[in-house]
Amino acid sequence: MNLSKTNIKKRVSWIIIFSLILSFILPITTFAQAENNKNNYSVKVRVEGYDSTFVKPITVAINDLDLSDYPSIEKSASDYDSLKPIHAIVHALEKSGIDPKDPSKFDIGYGGNYIKSINGLGEFDKGQMSGWMYWVDNQYANLGVGEYEIKSGQEVVIFYVENYMENVYSWFDKQSLSVDQYENFELKLNGNPDSWGGGTASGVEGATILINDKEHTQNGKAVKTDSNGKISLNIEEPGTYHVSATKKNDVGQNILTRPYASVTVNKLNTIKSIEPVKNIEVDYATKEIDVISKLPKTTNIIDSLDKKHSVDLNWSIDNYSAKKSGEYTAISNFKLPAGIHQTDPETDLELSMKILVKEQPSTKPTNLEDAINKAVNYYKNNNPGDPNGDWEAYVGLWGVGDVIDKDYNWESIDPGFGANISGNETLRYAYSLLGQGQDPSNIWGGRNLFKELSSQQKDDGSFTTLGKQLFAILLLDAGEEMGADLGDWNKENKQKAIDNLLSQQNENGSFGLFSHLDYTGWSLIALSEYREQKEVNEAINKSLEFLKSKQTDNGAFIDNSGWGSGENSNSIACVVQGLVAVGEDVLDPNSPWVKNGNTVADALIKFQQDNGSFWWEEDNKGSVAMATKQSLVALSDLKNQKSTWHRLGEEVYLDSFVEKDIENLISNINKLPKENKITYNDKLEIMKAYNMFLSLPKKWQLKVDNSDLLLKSKEKVMQIEKEIEYINDNIWSLPGKTEDIDLSHKEKILDLMERYNALSDSDKKYIEYYSELEAAKAKIELIEKEESTQEDPKEENSQNDSQDNQVNDKDDDVVIDNNGQSGTNTPGNNENGNTAAENSDNSSTSSSPKTGDNHLLIPIILFLISLSTIVFILRRKKLN
Repeated sequence: MNLSKTNIKKRVSWIIIFSLILSFILPITTFAQAENNKNNYSVKVRVEGYDSTFVKPITVAINDLDLSDYPSIEKSASDYDSLKPIHAIVHALEKSGIDPKDPSKFDIGYGGNYIKSINGLGEFDKGQMSGWMYWVDNQYANLGVGEYEIKSGQEVVIFYVENYMENVYSWFDKQSLSVDQYENFELKLNGNPDSWGGGTASGVEGATILINDKEHTQNGKAVKTDSNGKISLNIEEPGTYHVSATKKNDVGQNILTRPYASVTVNKLNTIKSIEPVKNIEVDYATKEIDVISKLPKTTNIIDSLDKKHSVDLNWSIDNYSAKKSGEYTAISNFKLPAGIHQTDPETDLELSMKILVKEQPSTKPTNLEDAINKAVNYYKNNNPGDPNGDWEAYVGLWGVGDVIDKDYNWESIDPGFGANISGNETLRYAYSLLGQGQDPSNIWGGRNLFKELSSQQKDDGSFTTLGKQLFAILLLDAGEEMGADLGDWNKENKQKAIDNLLSQQNENGSFGLFSHLDYTGWSLIALSEYREQKEVNEAINKSLEFLKSKQTDNGAFIDNSGWGSGENSNSIACVVQGLVAVGEDVLDPNSPWVKNGNTVADALIKFQQDNGSFWWEEDNKGSVAMATKQSLVALSDLKNQKSTWHRLGEEVYLDSFVEKDIENLISNINKLPKENKITYNDKLEIMKAYNMFLSLPKKWQLKVDNSDLLLKSKEKVMQIEKEIEYINDNIWSLPGKTEDIDLSHKEKILDLMERYNALSDSDKKYIEYYSELEAAKAKIELIEKEESTQEDPKEENSQNDSQDNQVNDKDDDVVIDNNGQSGTNTPGNNENGNTAAENSDNSSTSSSPKTGDNHLLIPIILFLISLSTIVFILRRKKLN
């Protein structure tokens, strides 16, 4: 019996020992098996369709190799000896919103090895040679997606091919890069011409670049890679861009695996605007250095972040003359502050302002006006006649503001000269018509003398003679300013004319084979508008030196190499016209053109006779008509200190154009809304019409028969603008914080609300701070309500009682749980505030086999059995 008990004890002991060993060994083996199935992998995945990216580069974390829940795969972790592409693929699809468990979204065959379709794009959809392939780290993978072994950190690219026989697997040398706005960056497109991995990688030539799946163009042409597969790009707008590429075969199939690069374009802090500076006025004869000292030393620039930066200004003044009144332009360049970049195209780092030099305090010679009045009276008594002889007289009379009130036959009857003549009739009649207020662009049944004159220019740029050349340039330039149809007078032919004129300048600076003074003066008029050209400016300066050499001590000009010997009014008049045109102040007592107190005006006026006409020489009347008409133009220039020939282009309105403008203006005014319907939105159109009306000469303004409607509309929109500004300004003047509003603001707030409500719905949107006004009004109402409550405490107590009752009613719904926590008795809520469904989810999660808790069950059971056995034996021993 004792032997039997001993054997039993030994056997039981061995069982206990074995159970305990198992209880410790099994958890270790269980955890080891779980660890094998729960590694931490990280794989990058990209999925490319034939014309779009299905899944952008995405890095997925893989902790479990189990794919048993995925249709057509249905393999557990134990079926895989290592990480496979299929693990990364399904996780990437899930993360990108493509359900790999939905066969319509992801179809795979051959036991999870061969991808048939992704996102509805399947094998053979694009032909018998189309379907899905994949590469790993830009290398061909020779096994199926469920067999090929990959490692953590690798990249899997799944791509659709339209023709696997011609497909080129391609990739950019950089998949992600960051650049600044306007910065050039380069990508290289590599490719393997054999999708099965047998080829040699090289640059892909002729691939069309896509940005955000749109063909990228420059200058209207598609951008393609060069012979080395390289491409230089520049993206202006900040943002993130997807760069890809495509290449078609002869039948239009894309034979290029879509490459991928993500480019982030960072916004540069660039110059946005330059704060202007105000123009200034200076006194006559102020030195340039003193003017510059009065100009602002700095200004502000605004960057693209709307921040201000001060920049230093260094001024220079173009062609400044202290003793020449008028407007001058001062220009300053500046440098961008550190951290501020240029724009593309570049912003001119230049600021300009106007400097007005006031008129000379002293008056011009008193006899200048007398001379003009006498000349005008002469023409009133001796009206100009045929334009061929008196064309300059019509221009001179217009210049001094006295047009002869007479109807000439040649104004209405075509004189009959041809359109393409070599003579001067075209320009003479055109100038005469302008002087008489007629329109040379539409005369005598539709003839356009500007257009006809331009057709008379020869291939070398000339107009037959030097005289015609000069006044043809002046007339056509004037017509251009008037807006006339000039035919062939374009930039090229204009330059030809100037170049031809320059070629006729003599070595000593004069122009012409004879009458050098006359032609030099006229040439200065024609060239003065082209002084920005270096060659022209040099020619003008050379001519001025010539004229200085020909001026006498009494202010006149003499040239013995031409016709006549001694002073004559014609030459002096032509020189005066030229000097005024190029900006010489010949009347300034300190001017180098004043000799011994004698101005050029004095030198000219001494040739005028008592009847107002001018003689050629003092003791030889010569051609009175020629002398008088040229002298009158010179007097007009002296009076206005500006060339009469240039003023024609600036001040004459052609009837044909003005009439059209008036018709358009009347039509635009009629289109304006009625006065009671006008809103601030109409301001632009109203002011556009109003400014157009103001630009018309007064005689033409009278023809705008609905101008009263325009003026009323302008007044109405100005009232609306003023009201909007008033409301905005007064809202702004209220305290910035709502808590600072009190009853002292009530009247103002209510007035503003009333004004706001009186605006049209369209105008209300221009009230920028209306929300602040509403908040202020609400604060006033709250203050008044609180004061009303304080005045009636019984009512307040009554309200408090009511609120207490409501609280008690609510208390009836309070439930105290077993833990002493209270909560509302809402169906479906438990003590943690979760719904039943949420608790159900939590429960299923805690018991989920995915947690691995089931692996501990057997060891725990064995441990408990062992422990129970020991307790049993000890109790048994005690009993014995």
